[in-house]
Amino acid sequence: MTGASGRSASPAVTRAAAILTRLAAEPGRPVGPSELSRQVGVPKSTVLNVCAALVEAGLLSRSGEGYELGGRLAELGHAYLAGVTEVEVFHRLCRERYPQTSRTVQLAVLGDGASAVYLARHDGRDPLHLGLAAEIGRSVPAYCTASGKALLAALDESGLATRVPADGALEPATTASLSTVDGLRDDLRATRDRGYATEDGEIVDGLCCVGVAVRTPRRADGLVGLSFTSMRRAADDPASTAAELRELAGVFAARIGGGLAY
Repeated sequence: MTGASGRSASPAVTRAAAILTRLAAEPGRPVGPSELSRQVGVPKSTVLNVCAALVEAGLLSRSGEGYELGGRLAELGHAYLAGVTEVEVFHRLCRERYPQTSRTVQLAVLGDGASAVYLARHDGRDPLHLGLAAEIGRSVPAYCTASGKALLAALDESGLATRVPADGALEPATTASLSTVDGLRDDLRATRDRGYATEDGEIVDGLCCVGVAVRTPRRADGLVGLSFTSMRRAADDPASTAAELRELAGVFAARIGGGLAY
């Protein structure tokens, strides 16, 4: 948090958050205090003091000569997700509607910038091996995923402009990913026109998804996204799959006091 001067109202907390964010960018790789000092822009002595406090709180752990995320963060993350009404409703609805399905259903929200974060996933009887691209809590490029594009399509132009790079270039995840903001805008217009977003090998080769956005009164940006995910099959019918997803999203929206975004 910063005041009118632009300075943090609590520098120690701000530095702790910066260190945690940096370590979260490469989970599993211990980072030493000298490297952390350079990357977060604070003196090494300050890094050592902040990290010592975070280790004591269980938010970091020592590993060799460096630090990595601590187990206490998993507890806090679980507590956060347990308190998110949308996650509870999502899991309950998926158990009701898809107890034996082979389909994977995912719930996402917009993160920082042009990113999306998965809050929950319901795996069918044949779970897909999606790897890091679909880890709960992981941030991925929103413009590469169906749920992310569905969420971006629900923003107005000013809201979108604050999230995409000013130079108009997007970093693709695969050869099929969108690579320009102009291309993204065209995709988002098509998404709004048909009522759902599509994804075809844009985050993981061979993966196809459809996604829709739902408005909710419980989030600051008022949006959550749902998607159906499958490996590419010649017989897949995106329009039929999207109709099924929109029906599910409508029930989901009614239960959280919201509605479809478009």
